[in-house]
Amino acid sequence: MDPCQVNEFDFIADRLRRRERLHEMQAAAMLILGVPLSLLGPFVLACIFWLAVWQLAPHWNASWLVMFAALCVIVIPLLYRQEFRVGDAYYDDVLRETEVYGGSPGALIATPGMAKGIVAAAVIAANPRAFSAGFVEVFLTGPRLVVDALRRRRVRGEVHECDFRRAVEMVRLLHSLDGGIDTEKTLHRGERIDDLIPTLAYLVFYRWIGVRGQWTRIWLTSHGRESLQS
Repeated sequence: MDPCQVNEFDFIADRLRRRERLHEMQAAAMLILGVPLSLLGPFVLACIFWLAVWQLAPHWNASWLVMFAALCVIVIPLLYRQEFRVGDAYYDDVLRETEVYGGSPGALIATPGMAKGIVAAAVIAANPRAFSAGFVEVFLTGPRLVVDALRRRRVRGEVHECDFRRAVEMVRLLHSLDGGIDTEKTLHRGERIDDLIPTLAYLVFYRWIGVRGQWTRIWLTSHGRESLQS
C-alpha cells in the first residue's frame, strides 16, 4: 500500500471501531434505562391497588411496599416472557384481533362537554382488551430495552468473529463506487461467498452496507457514506 492507501485504510478502520464503541454505549444505556423502567408496571399497579383498597376498605392497613414487592415478583417475569415471545408486536397484534367500537377520533373530539367523557368511557368499556393493551405496551418499555440490549450484545459477539481487515477493504471498495456491486465481483482469488458472509454480516449489523437477495448484491448505505464524510 502507498501512504495514501494506508491513511485511507486507517481512517475507515477508525470509523468502524468508532461505530462499534457507539453501539456498545447504546446497548449499555438501554440496559441502564431498561432495568428501572421494568419496575414501572408493578409501580403503577401497586398504586392502583393500594388506592382501591384505601377507598373500599380503609380499615385494612394495606402496605403499599408489600403490594409493590409482590407485584414485582409476579408482573416482571410475565412482562419479560411476553417480550421474549412476541417482541414489539404485542400492541399491533391486539388491535388486529380486537374489533374497535365507537365513532372515529374526529367524532369523539367534536362531541361537546360531558358527552365526550361519556362517549370515551363507552368506547373504553367496549374495547377493554385494546385499552389494557395500551397500558401493557407502556409497561413493556423497560423489558423491551433490556431484551433488545441483550440481543444486540449476543449478536455483536457473533459478528465480531469476522475478518476486520476484510471488512475495512469492503467498505473502502464500496465507498469508491457510486452504487452497488455484485458480491461475486468483490471476492479475492480462491475466496467463496460463504467465506465472506461473516464479514458481510458484521457490516450489515453495524449498518454499513445493504444487501439484496442471498448476499448477491451489496452497497454502502447512505448512513455509512455520511459517517465516512464526517
